[in-house]
Amino acid sequence: MLFQFITAATGMAAMAGIMKGMAAKSTKTIGNFWKFLVLSCTRVLLPLSLIVGFILILQGTPMGFDVKLEVQTMEGQTQLVSQGPTAAIVPIKQLGTNGGGYFGCNSSHPLENPTYLTDIGRMLVYPDYPYGNGPCTWFLHQTQKDGLLYLRRNAFCFSCRCLHQCFAGDGR
Repeated sequence: MLFQFITAATGMAAMAGIMKGMAAKSTKTIGNFWKFLVLSCTRVLLPLSLIVGFILILQGTPMGFDVKLEVQTMEGQTQLVSQGPTAAIVPIKQLGTNGGGYFGCNSSHPLENPTYLTDIGRMLVYPDYPYGNGPCTWFLHQTQKDGLLYLRRNAFCFSCRCLHQCFAGDGR
C-alpha cells in the first residue's frame, strides 16, 4: 500500500521539479525532491484518497476485514464472496494509476465499482495529473497561454473519452 502512494508521489515530485526548472530563468537546482515527495503524499494523495474512499463506502464498496461472505444466490445455492478493505485500496489505485485493483480485474469487478456514480468518479480521478499540469504551468510561468493550452487539450481528450463511454455501452 505504501508503494502505491510512493510511485504516484514520485511522478508528481519529478513533474514539480521539471516545472520549477522550466519556470526559472536561470537556476542551478530544480528544488528538493524529498520535499516535493512528502508534500505530494501528505497534501494531495492522502486527502484525495480519503475523500474518494468515503464516497466509495457510501456507494456500497466493501470496507472491512471480513474474509469471505456466504450469500444465497438466485438459484438457491450458496456462494462465497470475497471482501476486505476494498474502499481503502481502490482510491490510491485510481489516483496513482496503479493497475490491477483489489480483486485483480482493474475496476471491472462489481464490488470495486458498484454504481455509475463510482464509474464517473473513476473517470474524473484518472486524469488528475494531466489536468494538474495546466494550472501548475500557469502558476509557475505566470502566463495564461501555456496553462490554457494544456487545459484545452486535456478537456478535449476527456470529452472524447466521455462520449466514447456514453455510446460504447456502460464503459467497462
